[in-house]
Amino acid sequence: MTRDDIIFTAGFLLGEGYASVRLDKRGSFIGVVSASQLDREPLERLQHLWGGSIEVFKTDRKPNVWVWQRNSKLALPCLKAILPITRDWSAYDAERIEKYIEFYATPSANRRRRLWIVAWFQTCVENHKKACHAKLEKAQLLKEEGKE
Repeated sequence: MTRDDIIFTAGFLLGEGYASVRLDKRGSFIGVVSASQLDREPLERLQHLWGGSIEVFKTDRKPNVWVWQRNSKLALPCLKAILPITRDWSAYDAERIEKYIEFYATPSANRRRRLWIVAWFQTCVENHKKACHAKLEKAQLLKEEGKE
């Protein structure tokens, strides 16, 4: 694994992907790292680097949207590798990755996970609002300076 591979992964996942913890069909919490793209090639690179699966997701609006996914603890090596870079680029995304890693570091008792996940989502929503506000302010400043 080269530094370029890690930079590619961090950039691609921050731009086209996400890391989250959600409920699965059985009512258990599971971590998911995913990215979607019309072009399958970058997703194949992620699969080559980190494993996971690629599936096609068809909709009426955008046929053949490809989705790469890596679930649960299997995604931890990827997230741990990109975390240092992510901290420099996006505090919001770094926090989500840290929470994902923390989720799998906690004991597996469902009750504790449910309590933790509620607190995590509340924090993420608050930080997302702050991040969106900061991006809007930055875009407005760039527009005023004529750079956009």
